[in-house]
Amino acid sequence: MRAPSASSQTSTARSVGSTERWPTPTPPCSSIPTTYNGQYDRAIADYNEAIRLRPEARFLSSRGDSYNYKGDYDRAIADYDRALALNPGFSNAYNNRGAAYGKKGDVDRAIADYEQALRIEPQFDEAAGNLAAARRERDRRAALNSDNLLPSFNCKNATLAVEKAICSDPDLARLDREIDAAYKAALASRNGKAAAQLRQDQRDFLADLRREMELRLAALRGMSARTN
Repeated sequence: MRAPSASSQTSTARSVGSTERWPTPTPPCSSIPTTYNGQYDRAIADYNEAIRLRPEARFLSSRGDSYNYKGDYDRAIADYDRALALNPGFSNAYNNRGAAYGKKGDVDRAIADYEQALRIEPQFDEAAGNLAAARRERDRRAALNSDNLLPSFNCKNATLAVEKAICSDPDLARLDREIDAAYKAALASRNGKAAAQLRQDQRDFLADLRREMELRLAALRGMSARTN
């Protein structure tokens, strides 16, 4: 861990999030002393007292980091807001607030915070990695919203695991749209029993696809449970 710059106003602080792929960042316990050993409620109680006695940006940001670890992203963001109001040059608070926004799915605000962190501290590697991942996620979402890449159904109404999987992957969405277009073209060229058979074949195909994806999801969840 390199020494923080004066502008970042951190003691033991560093990045709450470094990312390889969205929606991580995953906090690597940076601004919370290791003596807490993951006891974030205890850390928050101590920071509450520190803030009561001396409401400094570093204490507010550290409490925000604790909330970030707990998954309480709104409280984390509120603490980073207060820290940045006291010290607008606090690059680490911008990065960590970006991580909280990222966890909430607000990619545009996450990008804005990572960019600001890098304007303050251009060599901030974690913020640079987070920014790259957030931009990739923004591009992925833009691709999904393209008319040529949308699936054959409205993703806002997706409830089944198979539908959600298709909506989350541009390639699956494209395949779904192309299969639907090919099916409709084939159906238009048939009538009577041939059309009825094609409809049944398509229903069977969709049922098999749903069943296979649900079985795969159950298997993966089982693997995850065994490792916890």
